Amino acid sequence: MSYFTPVLPDESAETVRGTLLDIENVKTWKSPIHEIPTVFVLRASNDNMNDMSTSEWQNQPFSINSKISQSRGQSAEEQFVKVCNAKGWTKIKDEKALEHDYGSHVDAMIKIRDNEEMWVDVKCCRCLRKGWKEQSEYFFVELNNTGWLFGSKATVIAQQIGQHAFLLFDRNMLCEYTVQTVKTDLPVVPYTEQSFERVYLRISERGSFTITHALSVLSTKKAYEYAGCGFLTM
Repeated sequence: MSYFTPVLPDESAETVRGTLLDIENVKTWKSPIHEIPTVFVLRASNDNMNDMSTSEWQNQPFSINSKISQSRGQSAEEQFVKVCNAKGWTKIKDEKALEHDYGSHVDAMIKIRDNEEMWVDVKCCRCLRKGWKEQSEYFFVELNNTGWLFGSKATVIAQQIGQHAFLLFDRNMLCEYTVQTVKTDLPVVPYTEQSFERVYLRISERGSFTITHALSVLSTKKAYEYAGCGFLTM
């Protein structure tokens, strides 16, 4: 993927709003990946996070810093852990390791088999524009090389689609899908609700620095059919 050049916004870009997905319908979706990607971990070691490297996608040429409500994010994480517990999976209490490596973008380490853990970044449902209703038909992805998609140490992205309902994505496969899908050769769009498979830029000031952030919106169903590896609900 080549670097995109910020140009004048495309005012004619398609607008999407999205709705909350019907869970019964989602249960019929087919995931192409039948094994949840895991990390082999010996818990006697304190170097697990340091030893786990990010993927080849870390070098993708993007910049972004998408901010999500902390309260909504925490609620989604709590729901995800409850769903895992109901399945017989347990959360590894290793908050010290997570805090030590904040840039890992790992919200929870879930033990699913002996010495095998699913390292998860949990994403909550979001509206496509401030003031609009929460939806799960689409989801945002970060496009920078240090963000939660391309620069993460997570093996799985858990996207919330409803109360106690999550779709699991193989993160590396989701990277591949994003690279193939987002149209970086087209003009950027001026509004987040126009960023379906397009690039939206957000300019922010930090002291004397001006930072350009970029993100895109993907179809939950289309992405799942390419990179999905499981569906969890109570």
